[in-house]
Amino acid sequence: MFNGKNYVFWKVRMKAYVESLGVDLWDVVEEEYQMTPTFITKYQKMEFTCNIKAMNSLLARLPKSELVKVMDCTSSKTIQDKMSCCREGEKKVKKAQIQGFRMKFESLKMHDDEDIAKYLLRVVEIVNTIRGLDNKLE
Repeated sequence: MFNGKNYVFWKVRMKAYVESLGVDLWDVVEEEYQMTPTFITKYQKMEFTCNIKAMNSLLARLPKSELVKVMDCTSSKTIQDKMSCCREGEKKVKKAQIQGFRMKFESLKMHDDEDIAKYLLRVVEIVNTIRGLDNKLE
């Protein structure tokens, strides 16, 4: 099951994966797609195709336990919104997560049995988590 941190990593991986399938696909995930019964223009047909590809990419990477929550979604945007709402939480929850990771960052110390590579890996993991929560770290 996803927690806040796992959702952040899932979103980063999904964005990279979906964009690799087509530059415009992630735009469809972030902006609501409205399905029309018939295709009127080439642009609408392209929008439909992008939405279906993005939905397929998002759904294919979800564990079965999470898939149940978004099965009724008809656009990649609604899938993204549901996952974001359920896992990233409201602004207060997100702010608390950022504060928690900032505290971890500020209290980082190298363990006696740890080499530089392992320590730096922990530092990078925390920094990337903070950045994944759309927060800048200076």
